[in-house]
Amino acid sequence: MDDDWAYDGKPLFYLDRKVVAVIAFLFTCLSGYWYLHFTGLSEAFAQEAVSTRGKVLSVDKRACAFTDYCIENQAIIYTATLVFKDRFGRQWQSEAEFRPLAYEAGQKLDVHYLASDPSTVIAGDLEFETGIWTIFRIKLAIVTLICAFLTIGYCLPKGTLIKD
Repeated sequence: MDDDWAYDGKPLFYLDRKVVAVIAFLFTCLSGYWYLHFTGLSEAFAQEAVSTRGKVLSVDKRACAFTDYCIENQAIIYTATLVFKDRFGRQWQSEAEFRPLAYEAGQKLDVHYLASDPSTVIAGDLEFETGIWTIFRIKLAIVTLICAFLTIGYCLPKGTLIKD
């Protein structure tokens, strides 16, 4: 049998090292941004959270998005529109997310808001939500480190990390 083809040694799909390095760098920047965002939020709530009572105006549900921290096989996040008064007596309306549906329209609940920005709220259990942020921050830190090492590894000349 006569073979008319020759194997040139390249795979059918080939990504250049620079392309992989750029993609890893972009993931490093993105995960680093989210890490800093959640770190800033959790520190702000730890330092300046003000608690009050609020009321649920309405409850909606939506699909769990990529940027949400969804627990296990969770597919739905419930969002509640809340109304509450800040420490100066001004009325605020804001939205809060719940992993399991915990409240219905008309129900009263604890609302924790930032003194510097009362539109940023956590409704219900403050420790549970900040615990979720901590878990999310740990995962983001791991992803950031992995992406940073991939970026460094792919930016180095080929064979640099191989010991002779």
